[in-house]
Amino acid sequence: MKLQTAVALTASKLDFQNMEYELDGETGKANLAILVNGERPIIDFHVAAETIDIDNFVAGGLVALSPTNGEASLSSIMENFVNEQVKRDLRFALEATTLRLNGVESKDVAVELETTVKGFDLKKLEIGFADGARLSARGLFLSTSNGTDGTAEIKFTAEDPRPLLRLSGLLPRENDPPWTDVLGKTDVRIGLQAKPSGVEPTTSFNLAGTVGNLKVASD
Repeated sequence: MKLQTAVALTASKLDFQNMEYELDGETGKANLAILVNGERPIIDFHVAAETIDIDNFVAGGLVALSPTNGEASLSSIMENFVNEQVKRDLRFALEATTLRLNGVESKDVAVELETTVKGFDLKKLEIGFADGARLSARGLFLSTSNGTDGTAEIKFTAEDPRPLLRLSGLLPRENDPPWTDVLGKTDVRIGLQAKPSGVEPTTSFNLAGTVGNLKVASD
């Protein structure tokens, strides 16, 4: 790995400015600031890269849920992230022209999120694939004394949804299961909602759209 950066240091802030890196032949730029000015430190991290190849570092790929054969999983990564993130605030932004994961090459990836003691704000999640397929999501969930309060929306359009399912670890890298034969042109919207309550917080979701010849709906 090669790294070049300017460093600024004050009593409350460590700032790595205009970082340029090379990792396994892939280059990118980043900025990282660590602020300590109160009980909760703040990490501000921005990355812009031409290519991010996760498959280079996780040869077996990442399955979506808890693994049965010792594979790494996206769910365990997210669980560790949540458990650690409650200790600090985070501002994170990522832009990548190409992202490779689970044998799938996605395009024009953008993520922007912020976590604080008040909650979780997914400002932007965008992932493009071949043939014009695209996933986008955004959501805001706030922590209250009576539970979580927030909404999120996910949109997905594609001629073939299998690359997204494979990228997310819901499909194996090879040998699609028989049920995927019914999949086809997809246009789906998913809404998530959480409402606090002094009695019992509630969560709900709605699903609407089409997958192949199937019309899907849930309230």
